[in-house]
Amino acid sequence: MKSCGVCHTTEPKAELRQGPNLAGIMGRTAGSLGEFPTYSDALKKAGAGGLKWTDDALDKWMAAASEFVPGSNMFYSQPDPDKRKIEV
Repeated sequence: MKSCGVCHTTEPKAELRQGPNLAGIMGRTAGSLGEFPTYSDALKKAGAGGLKWTDDALDKWMAAASEFVPGSNMFYSQPDPDKRKIEV
């Protein structure tokens, strides 16, 4: 959470930040957290098309969100695969 925690929270029902709450993200449909109001249309469309957050999907998202889901509005990227490892 050193990098992601700047924009995201991970505690259930925590106050939202610039990005959606990541609590329970694994298996969640992309762009579907109801209380987060500013998902891009591109991410909502990707979710409606079946994109769910898995280890592989999150790795691709964190590596280059704008390439994984063109038109998304997450600008952070992490090119280092070791830093992208998801620890739950």
